[in-house]
Amino acid sequence: MDTLFTINACKTFGCRNLGLPSAAEYHFPNFRLGYPALYCAACGSYPPLFNEREFRPWLAAYLTDHARRYGYFCPVCYQRDIIRYGRNPQGTQRLQCRHCKKVWTPKFPHIAPIEAPRRICSVPLIAPFQGNAAGAKALFFIKL
Repeated sequence: MDTLFTINACKTFGCRNLGLPSAAEYHFPNFRLGYPALYCAACGSYPPLFNEREFRPWLAAYLTDHARRYGYFCPVCYQRDIIRYGRNPQGTQRLQCRHCKKVWTPKFPHIAPIEAPRRICSVPLIAPFQGNAAGAKALFFIKL
């Protein structure tokens, strides 16, 4: 699988090593903060080191589930070049990836119906109070 994500790199905005997996300024592992970290000498940050062999299967499962659920990208190759590909027997839109030709149906979450309020009533209330000028009044709206 091609590496689409770089997780062990500097993550500081403005650093010249931002997102670079191998740079001369990296020193690792560094345990100064109590966990294995990657020290970037260019900006002085300590991003945590991750075990890529454990992280990649978890990320692939998460992205595949997310793609199947919402249909933003292909659950197999993670490409965003998708087309509408008819409807399934239940009438839900199917999608097809133009890159790998995978066809799937996004599983959109069901939206709970919003209950209409029984009664909303606004009552104006004018009350005297001590303001900047004598005889000042405040206007309040009370919703019942």
